Parts: sequence; structure tokens; C-alpha cells
Amino acid sequence: VIQPFIVPLLTSVIIAYAFYPLFKWLNKYIKNKTVVALIVSLLIIFLITAPILVVVNTLSQDAYLVYLKGKSFISQENFIEGCSSQVCLSIKEWLADPSVKDYIQRALGTATSYIITIASAAVVSIPKKILGVFITFFAVFYMLRDGERFTEKVKSFLISSKKDKVHIFKRLDEVMYGVLYGGLLVALIQGMLGAIGFVIFGVSSPITWGI
Repeated sequence: VIQPFIVPLLTSVIIAYAFYPLFKWLNKYIKNKTVVALIVSLLIIFLITAPILVVVNTLSQDAYLVYLKGKSFISQENFIEGCSSQVCLSIKEWLADPSVKDYIQRALGTATSYIITIASAAVVSIPKKILGVFITFFAVFYMLRDGERFTEKVKSFLISSKKDKVHIFKRLDEVMYGVLYGGLLVALIQGMLGAIGFVIFGVSSPITWGI
């Protein structure tokens, strides 16, 4: 019963921890924790979904452009007729082999079947993914609002001295801080370097792919 919700709940813990400093800062100006938790949760949803929508839109446009160019190129009769290099002659000879044509047709059929299978599985999994996202942000809201109370409750379950509890949670906080923000910093550097590389090599939408 619990297993399907483990990943969304753990994800919500990480997200809430990452944005808890922002929650604390806003809470200085807006004293209602429920309102602050709602604002931060909506901000998180926007920060996560906006780049995904931009990338998906760019990907679909680029994929359609590649499809049109490829279709136009292949539909031309003897599309390598003007090429007389050894490579082109080898390709012509290779494509003239009936077994090669049969292999290409079977490969295209297999690839098409695979894409259909993947697409069908993706469509079927949409309700599950939506439920997981809903649970994640539902939990994020309450973890932001009641995070301190939840932490104190966990501390009360530990059978150790107050000094040991403080040490355990301080050490846990240090490890999570290093892992989480270190990972985000590395991702930021990779994205920036990737975007610069895309600009250098003339890849379209470098900022989008960098994000």
C-alpha cells in the first residue's frame, strides 16, 4: 500500500528542504505559515514546470523541422546522384542490395513498433505520474508549514540524550546541505558549459538546452 508513495514522499522531503530557507525568509514578512507555504509551493511548481514546457516545445519544433528536412531529402530521386566520391559509390552499391533494403524495412518496422509501445506505456502511466506529482506537492506544502513540528516529533522518538540528538540532526543537516546544494551547483555549471558549447557549435536554442 505504501510502496507507490515512497518516491513522491522522499522527493517532497528533498524539495521542502531545498526551499525551506526561502520559506523562513518569507515568513518574516508574512506571519501566516499556511499562506507562505502555499506561495512557495506554487513557486516551486512554476520553477519545475516552466523549463520542462519550454524544452518540450523546443524539442517538438526541432524534431518536426528535422523530419521535414529528412523527408524532403530522401524523397528526392537519386539523392546522392551528384556525388562521385568513393563513399557515395559504396552507399549506392550497398543500397542496391535487396537484402539491405529488406533489412532497412524490417528495422523501420521494429523501430516504429518500439516507439508505439513506449508511447502507449507513457500514456498509460500518465494518471500514475499525475498522482505522484500531486502527492509530492501536497506533502511539500505540509512539510514547509509544519517542518519544525515534524522535526521535533522525530527527535522525540530518538532514545538518546538531548546533546546527542542535537549532534545527530546537525550532522544530518550538514550532509544534506552539502549533497543537495552541491548537486545543484554542479548541475548549474554543467548547464552553463553545455549552453556555451551549443553556441560554439551552432546548435539551435542553446539556452533552452542549457536549462
